[in-house]
Amino acid sequence: ASEARATASQMRSFVPAAATAAPAPTDAPVDISGLEEERRARRGAMEKLAQQLTIIIQSIQEEQQLRLTGDQDVLNAVDALSRRVDDQGSFRDAVVQSVEKVEQRLTARSGDAVRIQAAELDKLRKELAEEASARQQGNEALKGGLGRLETMI
Repeated sequence: ASEARATASQMRSFVPAAATAAPAPTDAPVDISGLEEERRARRGAMEKLAQQLTIIIQSIQEEQQLRLTGDQDVLNAVDALSRRVDDQGSFRDAVVQSVEKVEQRLTARSGDAVRIQAAELDKLRKELAEEASARQQGNEALKGGLGRLETMI
């Protein structure tokens, strides 16, 4: 950028002598060597300006390429992250389904265990009731036998 400013100031300094000086009389000899030197100087300045513009254009193109590469890298990273998120969502869904299946199995097993325990408790109650009835009958028979014994004595 500083070279471009320097070249621009050089170009301003190459104002034709005819534009700043009084017009030369038409019958005066024209200094061709001065004009040729000014022409060469302007041509050199134009070449420098063209080189600087070429460098600027190349720099802009390189920056654009770097930006495109950076943009592509960002897009690739976003795609990879999106795939990871999708994979994690699928994994989470699979885990949730697995947990639900285990929960259903445990619920079924605990329901079966409760039914089995209830059946066993009912069976024990029935056996206890039968035993209590048998004892009651035995006690009544014993009382009747004792009563007869007492009468005999």
